[in-house]
Amino acid sequence: MAVGGPKGLPRRPRAVQEKLLRPVVIASDADEGGHAATMLEPLVREWLLDLQVLGRSPKTIDWYRKQVHGYFLERSVRTLDQLTAEELKGYLADIQARGLAENTMHGAFQTIKALANWAVREGLLGGPAAATPAGS
Repeated sequence: MAVGGPKGLPRRPRAVQEKLLRPVVIASDADEGGHAATMLEPLVREWLLDLQVLGRSPKTIDWYRKQVHGYFLERSVRTLDQLTAEELKGYLADIQARGLAENTMHGAFQTIKALANWAVREGLLGGPAAATPAGS
């Protein structure tokens, strides 16, 4: 068998799909400052591109994109500092209250958790280590 096989070398970036280049629309209307672009919109695009560079499949990336888009359609989060544990719990409670399947709730949680973990790794969001006082 040839090195790399039909899917290419492990962790090798694939070609950028056109749908990844489309903006992830978080809000259809402008925010209070009159700006349609928000802090989260470019971060979500960068996260999705990072997933591609890490070798995630195009279908996986598209699934994440749809999950994030659905989250932002339903919630008022527009900046990274608004993405809190309380906010995520509220979103999951809303999914539960609508009677959606447990798999739907799990997928929503995993997606937002993955985005938040990426933001922590990139130094954009404080993680557990940032909340722990030095010397503890």
